[in-house]
Amino acid sequence: MTENVTPAPTRAPQPDGRRSGPHRPWFNRYDNQLEIEGSLIVILIGVVLWFVSGRLGRAVGANCIAAGGIALVVFFAYERLSRSSRQQRSDDHEATLKEIAESVGKVEEEVRQADAQVGQAMDTAWAGSLRRFRTARRIGLIDSTVGRPADLNRRVLAAEKTVDILEISLKTMLNIGAAAWRNCQAEVRIILLDPCFPINEESLAREDKSREEKSSAREQKPLARLRDAEEHQGDGQILKEVNEILKKFPQEWFSAGGSDAARATSDREASGDDPANGTRVKLAQVMPTMSYFRIDGVAYFAPLVHRTLGDETMHVQLEEDGELFTALERHFNQLWEDEDHVVPADPSKIPASYA
Repeated sequence: MTENVTPAPTRAPQPDGRRSGPHRPWFNRYDNQLEIEGSLIVILIGVVLWFVSGRLGRAVGANCIAAGGIALVVFFAYERLSRSSRQQRSDDHEATLKEIAESVGKVEEEVRQADAQVGQAMDTAWAGSLRRFRTARRIGLIDSTVGRPADLNRRVLAAEKTVDILEISLKTMLNIGAAAWRNCQAEVRIILLDPCFPINEESLAREDKSREEKSSAREQKPLARLRDAEEHQGDGQILKEVNEILKKFPQEWFSAGGSDAARATSDREASGDDPANGTRVKLAQVMPTMSYFRIDGVAYFAPLVHRTLGDETMHVQLEEDGELFTALERHFNQLWEDEDHVVPADPSKIPASYA
């Protein structure tokens, strides 16, 4: 048979760590308990000596009672001051902890705000990067270089299907000879600036023009001479370069007179249906606004900037599926078919220099 054992009641802990209860002496509530107990013992001895001993015992007992009482007063005063000091330190500690907690809370709030700002900035940057990527992908942007790409000539000669070139004088390809151009497997179409427009010998020789009209025409400057001045080149530099590059092209690339269809028909009859023959080089009687090289499925274009050589401006590389590639291809095709502003090149009608 088991007995029910009632557990002893626990004593609630005090703020200073000691336990209080109904059986605890009053003096046990102080930190200097040992000193108080010693003082009480001294007083008790003094009382005993006062009542039991004679005259000497009373004197000793009185001293013991006095010493014990003074000690108790000192210990109680010290305890009072200690408690007050501890309470003050506790209050200061609580205040410090409260300030620390408030500071930590402020820091945490600032960290949350900073984290939110960083996240928003990253989202904005990512969205901007994604938008720029999509834009570049839509227009077909591949790369860009300052100045003309170093391997452009090699790419042109290695093309397999299509080479379309719109340039002022194409002086960067003067080192390519007629044999290399003839061996190119691609269909080549080249448009250069007419170095004599709006003045040419055929126009001046027309008999229906009056002497005043011819004199006024001679005073006009060709577009090529204006571009020479813009690029800070010598007068007639573009004329010289166009003459030189035309000499580099195969002679079968030039056709004299007639429409494109008539020239293509006569060329096919003369060459035995050889598609390599026919008009490949034309002269634009308008000022080109850009340099354009289409090589199979890749295109390069560069804007013609005032007082800057075309070879030194930014060249942008485009891929075939892009919107800008398509727009430039359409522009070149329309210009090639524009008989009012683009004419077949005839090296024999271009003078060696301006009179």
